[in-house]
Parts: sequence; C-alpha cells; structure tokens
Amino acid sequence: MRRHFGAGTFTPDRQAQPVAVPFAGNDPVEALAAYGIELPAASVVDRTVAGAPVWVVSTEPGYAATELWEQVREVHPKTGLWPLLTKTDTWYRTGPEHGWERSRDLSVPEFIAKTDGADWLREQYRELSAEDWSIPRGGPDWADLDLELYDYEGFDWADVWNIRDDCEEFDQLALVPAANSWLVPYELQWSGALNHDIDGADHALVLRRWAASERGCELVALESDTVWLRVQHEPELSEGRALALALEGYLYCADAAEQDRDSLDELAESMMRQLWRFWWD
Repeated sequence: MRRHFGAGTFTPDRQAQPVAVPFAGNDPVEALAAYGIELPAASVVDRTVAGAPVWVVSTEPGYAATELWEQVREVHPKTGLWPLLTKTDTWYRTGPEHGWERSRDLSVPEFIAKTDGADWLREQYRELSAEDWSIPRGGPDWADLDLELYDYEGFDWADVWNIRDDCEEFDQLALVPAANSWLVPYELQWSGALNHDIDGADHALVLRRWAASERGCELVALESDTVWLRVQHEPELSEGRALALALEGYLYCADAAEQDRDSLDELAESMMRQLWRFWWD
C-alpha cells in the first residue's frame, strides 16, 4: 500500500540561531593559523551579497580535502568562516551576474527571517498538486529492507564522499564569511537551481530547516548545479519517516527522485546515508 502524502505532512521548523559572526578580516589564512590550521595562500574568488570577499585555497582532493573541511568547520563559531568544497565550475554560477532573486513583498533577509521552511514546502506541494502530477514511487520492499546497509556501517560522511567518483575533482576549499552554512547559497548568489525557479532565499529556508532538524545537515560542497550536505546525526528512520523526509527532498529538488534516482522510495534510501546530493538538471 503506497503512503499518501498531504500538505499537512510538514511539521513546523525547529528554531535555528546564527552560530557565528561572519569573518570581517582581510587575511583568513592568518586567522585560521591562530587555531593551528595551515593553509596555502588564499585568493579572492568572489564576494558575498553584503560585499565581503570570499576566498579560495587549493587542496588535494580526497581525504585531504575532507579533513581540511572538518578542521575549518570545527572553528567556524570562532572565525565566522564557513568551509566549502568547490571546483572551478562552481564559480560559473555565483555572483550578481549569475544569481537572481524573485520579486517579493519583503526584502530577502526579512523573507528568510519571517518564513518557515515548512510553509515553503507546503506551497511547493500545493503548486504541484494543482497540476497533472503524481509522486514517482517504486523501489525497495520496505518490510525486508535492512536499514543498516544504507548506513554504510562504520562509514562517516567523509568515507562516503571518498568512495564516490564524482567527488574526485573537488580541489578547492572556499572560505565564506557566513553565520551559518545554510546561508551560503544565498550569500554567494548561487544559481545552480535557476531552471527550477529556486533562488538563494529558497535554499536558505530548506537548508535552515534541515540544519535545525534532528539530522543536523550542513552544507559541504557546491558545484555548478549540485548541493552536497553532510548529516551529523542519524536517528532511526521508520518507513514513514524516511519517505516523509524524502518528500521534502523531492519538493526541494525533483530531479533527485526523477533523474538522479527513479522514485521517492529510492531517494528515501539515499537520504538514510550521511551524505546527501541534490542535483538540478
């Protein structure tokens, strides 16, 4: 029997607070050296919405990159620098010449502050329900599914990252002045989901919701059309909870269940892991 989903599926967001004051200095390498983190020379690659410089340093792909990410992430509350694994093509989709924000009655910061991610998801669901649309289903027999297999038992997010061929080309670590990771796509004016009418404020609402959830998701990497998130906490997921979470992922990125995966059920499997990937065609 297929689970029925309704607009009332989405519980209100948990409260999320800024965890850092965005870095306002001129030398991020020196700032991080104070915490024992050694970096090569940094260069300015872009600027945030507020005009603050965004730096990038070179790194070896693989475990060297994920270890460096974790080091910089650990001191983010003290430095206000959010680490972001990137490639050259990431920067083809950032900045005012590429980014966009839809017209709203409120300014974007006000819209983000006053809008609940659950409301955004409900609106997406209502819009799809008004069309000739059905949720793609099919996949595992949940009664026989061994959830531990989808956990990569003994693997953390970095292990999952490093067994994927599509993560081998991340040879940059960006340093973004940001209070939280969920603000980064907005701050960079990232337009990787532009074809699906998802702008920086939309990314902030969904990523803030997931960051404050029991899974504690954080932004790890951006490509020209892909968002990567790590899951800090892995509570047990029943079939219903896994599918409800996958529905949120589907409403955020339909391609995740229609192209990257073949159904909501298969997307639910992938979201049991410690690393999430959302790709917009």
